[in-house]
Amino acid sequence: MRRTSERKKVLLELAGFNSDTAHEAVKRAAFIHKEMTEAISNFHTLYESATSQENVNSHAAEDLLRAMLLFAGSGLDAVFKQLINDALAHVIERDPGAQREFQKFAERRIRKSSASDDSKGGAQASTDFALLAELLVSTEPRKIMLKQLTRSLTSDSLQSRDQLLKAASYFAIGREDFMPAHGVTDAAFKARNQITHEMDADLASQQGRRKREYHQMIEWCQNIVAISEAFLSQVAARLSDKTGSSEESDEAISAEAFLIEDDDTISALAETVERYE
Repeated sequence: MRRTSERKKVLLELAGFNSDTAHEAVKRAAFIHKEMTEAISNFHTLYESATSQENVNSHAAEDLLRAMLLFAGSGLDAVFKQLINDALAHVIERDPGAQREFQKFAERRIRKSSASDDSKGGAQASTDFALLAELLVSTEPRKIMLKQLTRSLTSDSLQSRDQLLKAASYFAIGREDFMPAHGVTDAAFKARNQITHEMDADLASQQGRRKREYHQMIEWCQNIVAISEAFLSQVAARLSDKTGSSEESDEAISAEAFLIEDDDTISALAETVERYE
């Protein structure tokens, strides 16, 4: 059982994020991270106990490994969404990179287009006059657009590499900052989705469920927990009073208005203003 104990130690050491001195906006996400690692540890303890007995039920033991991965994925989803709800607005206020991504989102939302439409020259775009009107008559248009961004990022389950990278981009956090082993992450999410959506059934052979090896499941759980911790640390660093951007403050988006550079969007704004005059 020595190898199992060593792996357990590695897994538990990942739960090392210290929220005591962190910005208030990351503390609830940090609490979720802590609960996630505790749940994984509890399932791991049960697995060790089950496999130390004679006449081990391998199917039951593998179910405990599956539960570890499911809780890891659910915890990561919850950590990201809590940070989006609690911390994203604060990061946008401080980080010019996040401000630029927010501005791009606002422009796309007003044009009723997506990032993929932009890469095609915006051919599918059309102006959302209802949203424009709402922004123009509101005393807090920025809050309206922040709500739109938050809803966009949290409406779906964050259970793929691409979804996590999309969410991270609005914090101006790159892949290498929190997800260096992206190949392992892809495999972990593939297994997680097979367990969630297919009950991990071996549909090809129809002879029970897929075989899940201990060392592989531990690696995947470690990867997901490490992503959660690294992303928490990155967001906390952007909100730390000890850090700041060296870029000019005039790149920031003001609280009163958006900096819209797209000619079609500006024309649409002017047309809508005329309607209200």
